[in-house]
Amino acid sequence: MPLSSQFSLSLELTKLIPCGPLATVVGRGFLNLLRELQTSGSDLVTEEDLAAILGRNRIDPRFESTFRTAINHSAIHRVADIAELMIEAGAGPTVRRSLKEPVYFSTVLQLSLLTYTHELTSLSKGLAQALERRARDASQAEPPPRYDALKGTLRACREQTSGFMWELFLAAVDEKIKHIVVCEKPPDTRAIPVSVLQALLDAFTAVQYLPEARLIHISSSDGAATVVVWAHHVLGLTVVVESSKGVVRFGDGPESVYFDCDPSSKSPDLRFRASLLNETNDLLFNIDKSFEDVTLDPVLRHPLRGYGLKRLDRSNKVVVPGIVHAVVTSCLAIGQEEIAKNFRGSEACGLGKSICPNPEKMVQVACILFPGYEHEITSIDPQADLPCLARSDWSIGALPAELACHVQERKIRVGSLRKEVLDLSRLTLILSMVDNIEACEGLSLDMYSFEGEEGYSALKQPQPGELAAKPRIEMPDARQAFETLAILLRGKDFPKVDDDIQRAAVISAWGWTICTGSVLANDPSELNPGIAATQGVPMRDGERKRLIVDTLVNYQDIHRTSAGEKLSLGNWSAAGSPGDHLALSTWTKSKKMRYFIAPSDSAFEVMKVYACHALSDPEVSWDLRIGFHEMQQLHWDTYHLFACEHTAKLEQVLTLPEDTWAFRGFTEPEFALDPAGTLPNPYLKCKDGSVHVGLVAGDVSARWILLHTRWNQDSRDNRLVHKRFLRGRDCCFDCAIRTVRNKRNGRHVGLIL
Repeated sequence: MPLSSQFSLSLELTKLIPCGPLATVVGRGFLNLLRELQTSGSDLVTEEDLAAILGRNRIDPRFESTFRTAINHSAIHRVADIAELMIEAGAGPTVRRSLKEPVYFSTVLQLSLLTYTHELTSLSKGLAQALERRARDASQAEPPPRYDALKGTLRACREQTSGFMWELFLAAVDEKIKHIVVCEKPPDTRAIPVSVLQALLDAFTAVQYLPEARLIHISSSDGAATVVVWAHHVLGLTVVVESSKGVVRFGDGPESVYFDCDPSSKSPDLRFRASLLNETNDLLFNIDKSFEDVTLDPVLRHPLRGYGLKRLDRSNKVVVPGIVHAVVTSCLAIGQEEIAKNFRGSEACGLGKSICPNPEKMVQVACILFPGYEHEITSIDPQADLPCLARSDWSIGALPAELACHVQERKIRVGSLRKEVLDLSRLTLILSMVDNIEACEGLSLDMYSFEGEEGYSALKQPQPGELAAKPRIEMPDARQAFETLAILLRGKDFPKVDDDIQRAAVISAWGWTICTGSVLANDPSELNPGIAATQGVPMRDGERKRLIVDTLVNYQDIHRTSAGEKLSLGNWSAAGSPGDHLALSTWTKSKKMRYFIAPSDSAFEVMKVYACHALSDPEVSWDLRIGFHEMQQLHWDTYHLFACEHTAKLEQVLTLPEDTWAFRGFTEPEFALDPAGTLPNPYLKCKDGSVHVGLVAGDVSARWILLHTRWNQDSRDNRLVHKRFLRGRDCCFDCAIRTVRNKRNGRHVGLIL
């Protein structure tokens, strides 16, 4: 029967199942709906076109109730101190409309499944191709949905339904059919061939409504898990999956979908064919694979809870307890080493990108990654002298006795186990830097990016002269953690190189958002170096973007007077020298912080403006224009003084010790080291290893300006400061000076009060 039979069938189904609730929306309501959908990234016409096809399908009542409960919520909260920026989680305009209209609900539910199992770009191209063929062969007057409109609508559906756990259904199906379905990779059971997808657009409706349409016959193993969930769980149809290795049945009624997983054993031409048969097995229509077909790329993701076990799914089950134990003990041992090296002592301080390891947090993360092994994990003493298997040479003798025995008995490759421990140890360390990890069990991360070239490798790149066979895993810093988590969150949907990502402090994908501490705090000493994760998408006045980035600013022009004239950077004066009494205070007078927001194609571009009066003229404004990402970079590259046991309060008086000067102004004084002869103004005579103190205690704007403009590793020798330190509000004046003086190592250092 010719291909056009599918479209004749489609026309018949349209007469039986009328669609078109949009016709009831008129006037201002229509414009409001159009505006809401457009700002969310979706497209009204595309939603209507898809509803006219997918909206015909009846959803299984039990599944409908489960899905409706999972997505029928929404929450909006403000992004820090910027009132216009919000994070919207849950139901957006597309889902809210679907909750009131069964046709749209059916459409959104089915698209949610397809977007969870397929990479968004290839799914948009494949669906556009299928709809175009369908329209062309039916001589349809209206053009089918465009690729870009489809992609926006599909993304909106995916983000607004991210609260539903599709992985639970897909994993259960994979578990039942894995013994009879042979694929090159397990994710091949997720991606549906375009030929099959095109047929199912009408075939599912036919078997639900037309008595003469009895059976959908699919000759392919690709996409089996997705189609089973779609047909059986979502639509309530009975599905049979069969191969030479056995038969698996889903449902008790007469079979409506039959999967032949060995089509090539009968005829290579039958592979990727989808057919619709009547009650006497006569062919109503079939669609074969074409060499022009778009290849739909599978997506394999998993919620944080159980992510580690999913990673070990293909490992020998008997070695999983040993791997889990090795991961936890390795992380705790690395944490112990990091604490002993950088976070102990009364005068401890650390770079902002270095996060003090929290053993309890590591154990908590491990329990989320490896559910079912909580007892084994919590029984490990985090204070004990623990082995770090992630850093061992992985000889049989170095392995724990029980694990070594299993490896030898089953002839398991030690190299593959080493990679599991290295990767999962690094992931555990990274996730221990997420502040609210207990609320992130539903955060879905990509499995492909974890495993291969698409994402990061847990193995440290060997330096010249090092052996690649003996990688050394270190405690990742906050910058590495944010970049890695962004890769795992975004997955295959996004390009490897993205200019906006280099300026991003907030990244959103799959209905979840991660952000750096600069978004959540104002004072530089109160920024959290870790990562915050929350469900939702950045929004401003209903418009949604997936990134919040720094505005591209010409930094040569960022410091201007209130009259618009460029301000000289050469203003500074001494506020105190060795032996002088100095109060913990500030010379500045700040203005209220301002901000600017501008939308681009994919992001909200944000610039915060911190303003202080200039030293030379109290009436002249000194403005620092800076974005969240650069603020976080400044925090990460600054040494932070830890809290002391004393009371820290403003106006505390201290006598400046030897080689310590305090300054007013926002530029580093030019100095010379014991010069011969008289120095011209404004040079300062000092010894190597001096401490230069910026007197800006308690002034948030002045502290940011000083961080940005002063002691920023200037390349000129006479203005080079080796390290810059930032005092927190819980560190007293005396402890701050003493700690910084002990960290000089014969080099100039700067302290921002």
